[in-house]
Amino acid sequence: MPDLVVTQLLFGLQHRCRRGAKTDVGGVRSLIDRTIRPSLAGQLEDVPRPESNGTAMILLNRLTAYALRAFKTPEGEYGKETWDLAVFGHRGSVEFTAIQQRWLKETAKRWARDYLTRTRSRSTSSHARQHLTALASLSRSLHARPDHGTDTTALGRSDIENYLNRMTFLEANGRVAATTRTSYVRAARNVLRQSRVMGLTRVDGPMAGLPDDFVITRHDVPKMPEPSEEGQDLPPEVMRQLCAHLHLFEQMTCREIRVAQELMLDTGRRPDEICKLEYHCLNQDRQGKPVLVYNNRKEQRIRRELPVHEPTAQLIQQQGPLSQLALLPSSVMNQLGSKGIDATHFSAVHREWSPPCRSSGWTMAASSIRRRSSPTPTGTPSPSATRTSASPSRSSHP
Repeated sequence: MPDLVVTQLLFGLQHRCRRGAKTDVGGVRSLIDRTIRPSLAGQLEDVPRPESNGTAMILLNRLTAYALRAFKTPEGEYGKETWDLAVFGHRGSVEFTAIQQRWLKETAKRWARDYLTRTRSRSTSSHARQHLTALASLSRSLHARPDHGTDTTALGRSDIENYLNRMTFLEANGRVAATTRTSYVRAARNVLRQSRVMGLTRVDGPMAGLPDDFVITRHDVPKMPEPSEEGQDLPPEVMRQLCAHLHLFEQMTCREIRVAQELMLDTGRRPDEICKLEYHCLNQDRQGKPVLVYNNRKEQRIRRELPVHEPTAQLIQQQGPLSQLALLPSSVMNQLGSKGIDATHFSAVHREWSPPCRSSGWTMAASSIRRRSSPTPTGTPSPSATRTSASPSRSSHP
């Protein structure tokens, strides 16, 4: 094989090993014998795809991506229509091809460069794509102008109104959902506002000459429709059944996933925060009480401390009866956390709390909680369309 192909193969395999991936020897042999050797290609990306071997095809795609990214830089991606976000430390890719105006496309790229630098989370790439999709919808609206929206000095408030009316029309005809319309308008507003803050309206900027009234105000963003309360929560009986059959969940998956599930139920942390807990994630505060050390990467808060109960600490240490932990532990005679909140007492307390809300039109039947199709204390509507009062949010651990 050519030296360049051998170098690329070794580089890709080393990169896979560094990331902790397992490489099947048979897949590598099939990739070399059935694809690379017959083609004698000088570049790995030019090797025909081994359609007859799924394992070899997956391996070829991975090695090709690693080989290509070895020479990629953020500066090299700026001039492209499609960016590989792995170069910026994120996942996936973003495209600018749907934005037709040159000034708006350059503005989108400048905004994306700033956003990818400032934001670090698992959802960064998806949020960036959402904002670019919103700019694409604005671009289509501007394209309807006689000059196709290329002259920034000719734009004004009327173009913003046309865009807002266009989104309203699309929603009224069922082409976009109400939530999509709101998110698009809000995202377009964020990009335009941040671009002005970045100074892109200067003489040498892509938005040079753009009038001040070409802006989406806070009042232009439609209100997000109220989410349907039906199906927002699980009935208490379902939750009790799930917690009582965690051993079946462990049989379906593995012990680590079951422990992660129990930690989520007990701490209320995000799945990403639980899955990325360090091995020594249990610490003690000044009073000697256990605290969970985790990283809130969504808000860029590293090594946050969350006080936890002793049963949770025992769960982290892999000690104690795991299957006896309850989702909502009772505060009475419940040292091990295995006894759940009494459903009768909870219903009685909720009925005492709900009457003050009835003056505003919120009612609740006394026996509704006992029926599976009836409203739950969190506000799920009953079949008779009787709305229940929203209960207080679940209290966090001390």
